[in-house]
Amino acid sequence: MKVVGILPARLRSSRLPEKALVDIEGLPMFVHTCKRAQLAKSLDDVYLATDSEKIKEIAEAYNIKVLMTDSHHKTGSDRLAEACQGVDCEIVVNIQADEPLVRPEHIDSIVLPLLEDRNLQIAVGVTSYTKKESDSDIKAVLDLEDNIMYCSRTDLPSDVRTTVDVMLKM
Repeated sequence: MKVVGILPARLRSSRLPEKALVDIEGLPMFVHTCKRAQLAKSLDDVYLATDSEKIKEIAEAYNIKVLMTDSHHKTGSDRLAEACQGVDCEIVVNIQADEPLVRPEHIDSIVLPLLEDRNLQIAVGVTSYTKKESDSDIKAVLDLEDNIMYCSRTDLPSDVRTTVDVMLKM
């Protein structure tokens, strides 16, 4: 099975303008992330998906393969979906371009279950968290078989029952 990693990247970050280009030890953030992703043993190829000519030029200077996408996408997942259409593969790994410390072995651990069980359609990396009240981190509740039951940007456990009651009343 061919497995590719695709890193959506844009310049119009809402909280930190041009976040993908932030300099870390002389390299743009997305370059660090791409180079780390290329170290994953499970990935046959790594691509950067962007709508930015500026990002494209920098990526190509570092021999990073680029998939150009439209600029209308609201999320990285939307950009990824468009980019996937031009790639011949069976498994796509969505890697956030703003994670310069991504560990290649974590990517491999997410891909492995998909290679072992052809019935699986998606795998998501999760870890325990310690940050309280962090809206930038997505928290997940897992069942006994490690399936995701619920995700939230608020701290967990949240009052799911209240949310359900409100939704049922609508």
